[in-house]
Amino acid sequence: MSIDNFLKNKSAFTYIELLIVVTVILVMSGVGMVSFSSFSQKSRDNRRRTDIEMIRNALNLYYSNQVGGFYPTSLNVLVNEGYLDQRPTDPINRPGGYGYLPLPLTCTNTPNNFCTSYRIDTVFEVDDSTYTVRPENIDSLQ
Repeated sequence: MSIDNFLKNKSAFTYIELLIVVTVILVMSGVGMVSFSSFSQKSRDNRRRTDIEMIRNALNLYYSNQVGGFYPTSLNVLVNEGYLDQRPTDPINRPGGYGYLPLPLTCTNTPNNFCTSYRIDTVFEVDDSTYTVRPENIDSLQ
């Protein structure tokens, strides 16, 4: 058998078969990317939940250490006084991140004007819902 006969009888993939294989690979890659994106969003939302829980614990510790019991006017106070190593930031640095609001709105932690409550908000990526934490109900999902 000569080389010419061998090359003529050799079977190979057709363009149609190659096109089908490439299409299947592209479709599977697209499905994988969508699944990975959803998993990443859920993971970042869990980090947000954990960060808010850490802030809440630091706020409760701060409150219990203050004579008369009051909350700080800013999260920076928690960092400056060693209740937090650093101020938590949103996993993707979205504007707003973790919104801390001492209550009542005009509190300054001076006599007769103490911050007696707070509210922490963040927005989840998966469903754009706002997650709010207050001292009285720490797991409220609004």
